[in-house]
Formats: sequence, structure tokens, C-alpha cells
Amino acid sequence: MQPIECRRYRREDAAGWMALHKTHFPPIAEDFGREWSHRDDVTVSVAARGDEVVGVVPFHLRDFRIGPQAVIRAGFEHAVMVEESLRDQGIGSRMMTAAKQFLPDLCDVMMVYRGAERSDGYRFYARTGHHDLTYLRPTVLEQPQPAETAGVRRGDADLLLQREAEFLAVYHSAYRAWSGYPVREPGYWSWAFSSAIYNMHPVEFIVLYLEDQGQVTGYAVAGLDPKGTRLTLLEIATADEDQAAAGLLVEAVGALAAENRCPAHTYACDLSPYTHTLWDKGFRPSPRGSSSMMIMAHVLDPAALAGKVWQENAEARPLEVSIWTPEREAVIHPSDGTPSRSVTLEMKEDALTRLLLARLDLVSAVRQELVTVAGAQEGDVEAIARALPFAPWVYHQIDYI
Repeated sequence: MQPIECRRYRREDAAGWMALHKTHFPPIAEDFGREWSHRDDVTVSVAARGDEVVGVVPFHLRDFRIGPQAVIRAGFEHAVMVEESLRDQGIGSRMMTAAKQFLPDLCDVMMVYRGAERSDGYRFYARTGHHDLTYLRPTVLEQPQPAETAGVRRGDADLLLQREAEFLAVYHSAYRAWSGYPVREPGYWSWAFSSAIYNMHPVEFIVLYLEDQGQVTGYAVAGLDPKGTRLTLLEIATADEDQAAAGLLVEAVGALAAENRCPAHTYACDLSPYTHTLWDKGFRPSPRGSSSMMIMAHVLDPAALAGKVWQENAEARPLEVSIWTPEREAVIHPSDGTPSRSVTLEMKEDALTRLLLARLDLVSAVRQELVTVAGAQEGDVEAIARALPFAPWVYHQIDYI
């Protein structure tokens, strides 16, 4: 039997990838799958036995906002699979190892949307160096009721695309202080509505929106499955995080679900701007023990990533800052050449991942000994914390691959 080689995807692998995909996931249209696999923002780590594709880890490369001043390139893993007869032989881990060799030329981090923290799938990502960044709680309106939704208009995906600039303005107004999502720019929703997930799981996109003097002031995007048995709130935004407007839109989502005699679902971080409005309108969150999802990440090159996200300040400028974990070490900030000193941040890999992706408050982490520090003087930790600031994250189901 031929040995199994793990390597980067080649165009001739397309047919094998799609054939393997059908064995585990809903089918995708052949033309769509071929076009998707040839996109510049898609690559794959492949396990091949001769010409036969027996395993894949696909990556979608996306510009991802981790903080108000920091955008990185993330390779989102999705639809990972190994041929049934070859599972539990370490092929998945070998594909991950191969990906870590070629991805640094393409992106800064590997990321994945993952659920079920006690599952084999979650443990696979943990073993391959992925760490939790944020938790996305399933939130459900089980028994929606009809409601008057005066003032809330209804349209489709085409309406949003035609008035994209207005919707983008609302989005940026709502989330200017938030991060944790693919960068919103012209063309984003066109991509989102035609992404792979909706080729596998088609939905009818319904846009609920509010206007003031002819301008959009708030909106919610929902997706209704073809059988009308599930309505998903994919995204919501209101100008300046207006909660009263958000309440009207959430009520309209509930009314839409009631029309279709189905529950309404969404995912929400506990601290998202509209989470309490969802709860106030009857959506009920699930405990992590029964259902959960999270974003996990693996940092490919700490020094390179730090160079992109570091926010320089006068107090940090003369410091040579290094990181140390049981797995690796690196200089993440060279001094500017003036009289300087060296500071080393010592931590586990999960803390490093969170620190470089704006998910760790360094000052608090040092107090809790999640991070220890060697060589620091008074004020150094605070200066480094300002250079690598914590940022609140938010999640939108429309971003899911």
C-alpha cells in the first residue's frame, strides 16, 4: 500500500476533495466546490495516498479584526475530515503539522469555530495547539408569539446589497468598540450570502430593518431553512447600539418565527451588546454543559504576529520584550536602541494565544500568576499591557463557515 503524504493542496486534488467531502458533509454543487477550492483565499492541508485524497483540513483565509486598531489574517479551518477506514491513525494531526509549515506565508493564525468541549473533535484541536478565545452561547426562542412590528420593514438579500453602504454604516456604528469578526467592508455580505455553508445548507435570507428619514438605522438578518422549521438570527446591528431599536428588531424576529411556526435560534457571547435585549425578549441561553461553541486559535509565529498587533507607546519603546512558554520562546518587541532592558513574559500557550489576540488583560493576568514576569521594573507591565490591549469580542452567526 502506498504511503500517505500530508502536504498543501494542489488544483488536481479538487475532485478527490469533493468526493471525500460527500462522505461526511451535505453535498455541495460540483461547480461551486471546484470554484471554491480554486479561490485565492482558500487553501487545504491534504492527506494523499498516491492520487487519492484521504484527508483534508480546508482553510478559508480572512482579514479578522482582533481589536479596534488590529487586523490580522486568519486561516479558518472547516469541514475537516479523514476517510473513515483511516481514522484514529494520526492523519489529522499530521495534516495539522503540514499546515503549520506552509500557512505562515499565508496567514498569522489558524482559527476554528468549534463546539462540544468534551468531544473527541474538541480534544483534537486542543492536542494540535488550539486554545479558546471566546465562547458563543446557543440562545433560543422556543415558543415565539405573534407581535405587532410597526415600523420594521422587511426585505431580502438583494435589498441589503443594493443599500450596502447604509447597512455598513449602521454596522460600524454598532460595533466600533467591538472586535472578534471578519472585517466588514464593501462586498462582505455578497461573499457571506454565497459562502460554502449556505451551499450545503441553503436558507432564505430575510432582512428586517428600521429607517429614519429614508436611511437605515438598524437591521437584523435572519435565515429560514427551506422546510421552514428553523429560523436563525444571523446578525443584528443598530446605530450607536440603540437598545430600543434592537428590541423592535428582536420582536420582529420572534414574529417571523411565529409566522413560520418554528423556534428562533442564534449564538451570542454573554457580553455582546444585544445579549440582554435577546434575553429580555424571551430568548433563553443554554449552559455550556449542554451546548456550546467557541472560537479556538493557534498562533503560527508569535514574533510576526506581535509585530502586527503591538501598539507602541513611549514607556514600552525601550523595552526588549520576550515571551517564554514550555513549547517555544521569541522576542515579540525589540527595543528601539536607546538605553534599554529586557523583560520576559512567562506563560502557558493558552495565555500566549489570548495575549497576542487581544483576549487577555495582562495586568490582571500577572496578578493572578497566569503570566509571570522576569526583568520588569515598575510600570513595565502596564506599558506592555497598553501595547497589547484587551478587546471585547462579539460574534455573528453569518460569519460561520
